[in-house]
Amino acid sequence: MVLNVAAMIGRLEDLAVSDQVFLDNCFTQYGDTIDQQEEVTDSTCPIIDKVLEEAGDEGFRVMTNFTAAEFEVLWDVVQVSLKSRWTDGRGSKCKTSCKDA
Repeated sequence: MVLNVAAMIGRLEDLAVSDQVFLDNCFTQYGDTIDQQEEVTDSTCPIIDKVLEEAGDEGFRVMTNFTAAEFEVLWDVVQVSLKSRWTDGRGSKCKTSCKDA
């Protein structure tokens, strides 16, 4: 099989240009909508973050019986084994992370 490298590179360059034009058009069309949305933070443990945000360290201590610093130390000890067990088994995975459970 003979490969025409120049033609392949040309098609990739054309595709990159058309993708950039599409992205620019989308930004022009939907940019205002994106700016209006609230900032969404990607968190690995949204439940804990929400408790800390709303109730502070005392609320976290009441919920877990540990301070946030103590919990982080404990989490570092058990994290590897919990994460490996969390993904064992068959079927669909739970949407709650092991740190939130």
